[in-house]
Amino acid sequence: MMTYQQVNSTFLPKSKDEQPYLNKQVALEANLITSKENEELLSKIDEYKNKINELEKKIESKTQEIHSYDNLIVTLEEEIKDLKDKKNKSDCTQIETLNNNIIKIQEENIKLQEQLTAQKEHAQLLYILMMILVII
Repeated sequence: MMTYQQVNSTFLPKSKDEQPYLNKQVALEANLITSKENEELLSKIDEYKNKINELEKKIESKTQEIHSYDNLIVTLEEEIKDLKDKKNKSDCTQIETLNNNIIKIQEENIKLQEQLTAQKEHAQLLYILMMILVII
């Protein structure tokens, strides 16, 4: 079994002259002050709750706005992709037409070079004939 021993403590003993209750007037005033403080704190809490609700509404509206902008961004990206595809297709058709034009111009160039060499040969032949005629 346990035995209790007296412990030496350094606490000051309570004075026996202390009044168990304070003056009633002071207690009422303190109670009124604390009730006023409580009312003020409750009103502040209500204000903060109202502000929180307003901020939550703003957040919700902003998130909806963000979602709408996200959708707009997606549609714009799709339009950009479509436009790039169309541009690439038009570029390809332009490249093909330009290649066809280059081929036609090269063919014409070859024909003109052949004509030019034929004309040079003809001119040389005419020059030779003129020389022969001059000699005769």
